Amino acid sequence: MGYGENRNGVTTVIKRIKNTMPEKLMVYYNTRPRLYEAKKGEI
Repeated sequence: MGYGENRNGVTTVIKRIKNTMPEKLMVYYNTRPRLYEAKKGEI
C-alpha cells in the first residue's frame, strides 16, 4: 500500500475510508486543518 507523492499519508487513508465506508466517517472540516471523527458503534 503506497501513498504516492502525498506528504500526508493520513489524508490518503481518510480518502480511502470515505470511498469505501462513508458511513463510518464524520467529516467536520475538509480543508486544512482537517477535522474528522470515526463514528462510534458497530465496527
